[in-house]
Amino acid sequence: MLNFSRLKAFTLIELLIVITIIGILSVALVPRIVGGPSKARDAQRMADLQQIATALELYAQDHGGAYPVGPICVANLAALNAYMTNIPNDPKGLAAKTCGTGYVYFELEYAPPVDTIPNSYGIAAALETTSKTGPNIFDHDGFKFLPFTESFATKMSDHVGDLCGGATADCPTNGSLYVIGR
Repeated sequence: MLNFSRLKAFTLIELLIVITIIGILSVALVPRIVGGPSKARDAQRMADLQQIATALELYAQDHGGAYPVGPICVANLAALNAYMTNIPNDPKGLAAKTCGTGYVYFELEYAPPVDTIPNSYGIAAALETTSKTGPNIFDHDGFKFLPFTESFATKMSDHVGDLCGGATADCPTNGSLYVIGR
């Protein structure tokens, strides 16, 4: 005959407590897991722009401090082909302005006396995480450049239309941008 008092088992209350704890933990962790891939793609975009900026600096060293004159899209900058084996594309195909590859290049200032040779540039990528703040993040809502040097922020403010598809009114619909330049 079986003696039920000696069997070791969980009570209904203990099972409900364990299920509740698992439910609470899953509710707390799911948003972090879901947001992980978009944060990883944003990190890739930032790394891509750093590589492009390095290639632009190498180009400038070889061309007397001048940066390439050219198309608005980084992928179309043939001048970078000598400095990068592959010009990176956006990991998800997001576009900054009208660049299908996602990375936009624009000239900020030109070297005197000829106003056709750029001596300053900016490059930008659209980010998926719109609440991101910090270095080199362009905040569309308040049109703030954080924490650029004052001279670069002034140059960028003059070219906000280049970042936002031609009009500053378009900025809030484009999400956050990661911007670097010189």
